[in-house]
Amino acid sequence: MTGPTSLLSSPFSPKPAAVCNNVDVLTDNKRTCIEIKTKDFGTVIYVLIGATDVASIQLGVSQGSVVCKGQELGYFAYGGSCVVVVFEERSIIFDRDLERQSKIGMETLVKYGSSLGRVFTDSWMDQ
Repeated sequence: MTGPTSLLSSPFSPKPAAVCNNVDVLTDNKRTCIEIKTKDFGTVIYVLIGATDVASIQLGVSQGSVVCKGQELGYFAYGGSCVVVVFEERSIIFDRDLERQSKIGMETLVKYGSSLGRVFTDSWMDQ
């Protein structure tokens, strides 16, 4: 794992109503970025975004840590939050519910252990 990188700012709600207003919660709120190198997906970046009243983002891992699938990376201390996961181009085939919700600009609740998609392979291009 490389990082983390902390980006400080004002706390706004990441709820759809706030996201659709003039407040850009994805860039105006406190954020911490974690970069993880993976075998299947290449580099994956987690952007942890603190929302209204988040006191801090507490990480349980540090730069150079080896992390495993499902391992807790940390937590948001008090308040709401959201996480943006960024994958390399052509590394993942997203699940249909995520694609459908994204096309209409709506968030999708993803719980711990939920699938985001499958590893992209060149064989997907033949389908």
